[in-house]
Amino acid sequence: MLDLPSSPNSSDTLPPLFPGDAELARLNLVEGQLRPCGVRDPRILQAMGFLPRELFMPPPMAAAAYRDGPVEIAHGRYLMDCTLLARLIEAAEIRTEETVLDIAPATGYSSAVLASLARRVLALEGDPVLAERLKANMEKLQTQNVLLTENLQKADWAIFKNCQVVLINGVVDEIPAQILDLLPEGGRIVALVKRGDGADAMTHPLAEARLYVKRAGKASFRVLFESQAPRATIFNRKTSFVF
Repeated sequence: MLDLPSSPNSSDTLPPLFPGDAELARLNLVEGQLRPCGVRDPRILQAMGFLPRELFMPPPMAAAAYRDGPVEIAHGRYLMDCTLLARLIEAAEIRTEETVLDIAPATGYSSAVLASLARRVLALEGDPVLAERLKANMEKLQTQNVLLTENLQKADWAIFKNCQVVLINGVVDEIPAQILDLLPEGGRIVALVKRGDGADAMTHPLAEARLYVKRAGKASFRVLFESQAPRATIFNRKTSFVF
């Protein structure tokens, strides 16, 4: 796992958010956004209070790293809103011995947060430019338990058998039945699933945050809350990866 210090500490090798205020911005993120929205897991609060989110942004956009809301970092690709990400991760109740599949993490902020909670993180990012930036960011943070994969075909879906938790970054139309079938017993998926057919053309549709759990061979879900978030172009309606 990523070894976090007991308190936030910036590095001279990382781009500052703006002079002298990166640590304050992370403190405000924890105390002004995460805690008021009900995030309580101290591991998540510590990780987000430490990780330099500006590292995962294009340099000209560093000042937007801790704003309340999603941030577009490439055409049609976003870093998920910090509070939304934290609530999804908290709902998954990740244990230290588990492997997490992080789908569409872009430059890897979600993967870095997950790396502080789990034994291993498999980061599935199909955009080669973003994947290269993800890899470079993990190296800068000296995070050794994040493994990057850039492609996943239907024949490779057995990877879900080896992952106890799956996080999907962004709104999807549905969770493919094949994935639910392959999820191991006790496995969980946290995802945003679009509500209603009228939102097909929307880039930020209204969605249900869902927690899927596999019990007695069957995956069922409960709705955690509703939110509006950017789409993820991971699955199409034919339930195949579009990477």
